[in-house]
Amino acid sequence: MWGGQTRLAWIDFGKGFTIFLVVIAHALSGIYDNNVYSLGVENNIRIISESLYLFIMPVFFSLSGYLFKKPDDFKRYYLVIKKKAFNLLVPYVVFSIIYILMNQVGGKDNIYTWRSLLNIYRTPISYLWFLYTLFLIFVLVGFLSLFRISIETQLFLYLILFLIIKITRSNLYILTTFGWAIFFCLGVVFKKNIKLIKNKYTLCGSLILTLLLICMMFINLGLNHELYNNVSIINIIPKIISDIFMFSLFLNLRESTKFFKYFEKYGRYSLIVYMVHAPVMSASRAIILKLIFPNMYILAIIVILIGWYASLATIYLSNHFKTINFIFNAYNGIINLKNK
Repeated sequence: MWGGQTRLAWIDFGKGFTIFLVVIAHALSGIYDNNVYSLGVENNIRIISESLYLFIMPVFFSLSGYLFKKPDDFKRYYLVIKKKAFNLLVPYVVFSIIYILMNQVGGKDNIYTWRSLLNIYRTPISYLWFLYTLFLIFVLVGFLSLFRISIETQLFLYLILFLIIKITRSNLYILTTFGWAIFFCLGVVFKKNIKLIKNKYTLCGSLILTLLLICMMFINLGLNHELYNNVSIINIIPKIISDIFMFSLFLNLRESTKFFKYFEKYGRYSLIVYMVHAPVMSASRAIILKLIFPNMYILAIIVILIGWYASLATIYLSNHFKTINFIFNAYNGIINLKNK
């Protein structure tokens, strides 16, 4: 089955640890995006947040690419795309509705309206862009693989298309797929060169380069969210280097430690954490700020803990209630219904 190879412990750890970093980044950016504290104080957490945004999503795409297995024929390609459509697009639609509802209730109807729901086929809502883009990447990379176009050739093709799009400044959202497809393909390349990625020299060298590039970006570009989060000509190299570092780090960690086992345990549920944490943290932050006005760092810690443990609670509910599980695992839910 496409992408169905034996699951490796470090892959689960990578997903679990990275999704925890996503929770931290979203919690911090949620604070400074709302301008509730002074600019000077907020800059302290922006440095952490922007540093995380530089690599967290590239790592997720590369982890998905690492597990990618090219389809042997069109029938297998169709079956896998159908599975991806159910498992990615069902939560995409459900949480689009939830996110818009929360915006309406919270009085932010000027940001997302119900009309936005009609456009999610071409413009994702907020953080849900990841599911939208990941599905399109599976469609694209799998389709080209049917014609025996190697991943290395595809990587070069996506890089050229990415540069053309950036130079021409096209604003069609669907075209951002090419930029993120670069990191998906890198995951496949990492798999082919796993010993080189795991090498201690690769780990140390990529760490040093990552720190230097981040410092250079802060010094020359300042704190601008768009320069760190989205893929651009400016940050493509730093994102690739930091992606290599994170993969090398995952491969060099001891699997016997409690730290490793904790995040490995929740890595297989990274989709649930990704979907649940953002709306929960947004609501909890708004409620806390209405009731009290805590120290910024205390607020950040509280919001992170609420987002993380609310996600873990949803994992528990998903494992015990079929209706909730269906949202995050729709394909298996439908198969089980057919087999009854």
